[in-house]
Amino acid sequence: MAEARPILSDVGLIPFFDVGNDINSLGQRWTRWLRSFNLYATGKGVVEAQQKKALLLHSAGMEVQDVYYTLVERDPGEHETVYEVAVEILNNHFTPQVNNSFQRNQFRAMEQKPQETIDQFITRLRQKAIYCNFGNVDEAICDQVIDKCSSKRLRRKLLERHNVTLQQLRETAQAMEAAEKQATTYASKKQNQNKSEFKQISCYACGFSGHYKTDPKCPAKGKKCRLCQNEGHFEKCCKSKKKISKNHYSRKTNVRHVESADDTCSEPDYENEDDDYAFTVHGNQGKVSKFTVNVGGIDVPVVIDSGATVNIIDRTLWEHLKKNKIKCESKTSSKNLYAYGSNKPYTIAGSFNTNVCVNDRCVSADFFVIEEDGQALLGHKTSIELGVLKIETNVNTVTDNVVKTNYTSKFPKVFSGSQNIADSLSRLLVVPKNESKQGEINQAEEYIRFVASESTPNAVKIEDVDKMSLNDKELQNIRNCLLNGRWQDLLNKQYLTVKQELSSIGHIVLRGTRLIIPTELRNQILKLGHEGHPGIVLMKQRLRSKVWWPNMDKSIEEYCKSCYGASLSNPEKPEPMIRTSLPSKQWEQISVDF
Repeated sequence: MAEARPILSDVGLIPFFDVGNDINSLGQRWTRWLRSFNLYATGKGVVEAQQKKALLLHSAGMEVQDVYYTLVERDPGEHETVYEVAVEILNNHFTPQVNNSFQRNQFRAMEQKPQETIDQFITRLRQKAIYCNFGNVDEAICDQVIDKCSSKRLRRKLLERHNVTLQQLRETAQAMEAAEKQATTYASKKQNQNKSEFKQISCYACGFSGHYKTDPKCPAKGKKCRLCQNEGHFEKCCKSKKKISKNHYSRKTNVRHVESADDTCSEPDYENEDDDYAFTVHGNQGKVSKFTVNVGGIDVPVVIDSGATVNIIDRTLWEHLKKNKIKCESKTSSKNLYAYGSNKPYTIAGSFNTNVCVNDRCVSADFFVIEEDGQALLGHKTSIELGVLKIETNVNTVTDNVVKTNYTSKFPKVFSGSQNIADSLSRLLVVPKNESKQGEINQAEEYIRFVASESTPNAVKIEDVDKMSLNDKELQNIRNCLLNGRWQDLLNKQYLTVKQELSSIGHIVLRGTRLIIPTELRNQILKLGHEGHPGIVLMKQRLRSKVWWPNMDKSIEEYCKSCYGASLSNPEKPEPMIRTSLPSKQWEQISVDF
């Protein structure tokens, strides 16, 4: 009998084997678990077969025990132990479920991960190849590395060699990876050294360091000096001895001010809004002044937009920032972004949070990436936090309440009597004595008459419009409704929607500043508007500025379509396509393009 060895109690346990998880990798996982158990049993010093079998079933868990006791157990042979029989029974149950085709398919789909070395990639492939039953494992791994490695240079170099072995592949990859790492480190040190030396240079046009005056990216390029009025430098770098009052150019500052007449206005709460707005994403790039800020470690020219509630960049700038390895944190957002006056939201590609810095001040801000091309915008909130946007009060606008409070508190004796003027600071309106209510009515009629005269087309006399409006039943009905206010008696209900815009002077009826043309005169107006065959769109623009009647647009379209001269100038319709019939069977027709 073999001598019993002491069992170690300080060896850690191994996890139970999960039978039901991922049936496709059951055999692969059982092989790995059994290997771990053998190491565990050796570490604990268990060598007796019966004891080792019990430890196997106990360590595997209740699920494996249920499987084992449902299988047919046989007696051990002459040179077998009960432990070897138990392992054979469990192997026969789990291992046949390994699907070689599936495992090889997964092997062929494996690719080199980012920041993963070739040695690490080969290790993963070798672990997977154990369950694929390849005839030559090294050859399969070589083929997979050449096909799925991330370096094009390494792939080209390996393909140049004939029948490369796995060891040769490993040595070549290690040499290239080491060379690239050393070259990157050397270039980084060189760049930092040049950058530190370059930063000591100060530009004598803008005063900033890191470039010369001839640099096209100099902020002072094309800018006018506020001291000498010459272009190409800032006031602080001006060498002119001419002294100009500082307040003379106080309005021309580098900060875009937003003036407000109300001192009590509060800061808008942008955080609780589901919809945000941007005012100047698409604009004239040449006329919009830009300000350079540091976004995630990268200098970005932006437009400070006091009306934008969010910070915005386009897809092109985002790709540039990613290429330069911006430091940011990606986020998800369900907000909708709208341009000023637009009902169509921008297409949001995503959002991210990063640090935005100007000089020594840094804040954390969210940026939205849109698919549409446009300028980078720095929103209202972020601009104020960075100190590049200031909200000031317009000194030329004085509110009535503030002035009253100040003067009544300073001079209580002057403003305490009952005989004082109620509003001493307001302008006195002098009304002529001969002006009466009838005079006000006459002024209103004169204005309407002026509008009617200006709205009449040059080729039509206002007298003709007035004469035909007198006998037009439709306009007669409108004038009666304007006088008595009984709009329920209106014959043409299309006028109800614009009744608040209707007015009359004499027999002429107007809608706003446009004449309502009588029925008999409408064909003449259409004929005058169609002179020169301008087309439907231009003809509508001509007539809409002067005249109006119900369904005028429809009348214009019908008139243009019925004009023979206009039809001759229309573009010809393309010839119909002659399509080739589909063949009824294979290889019946062959078509070749040259």
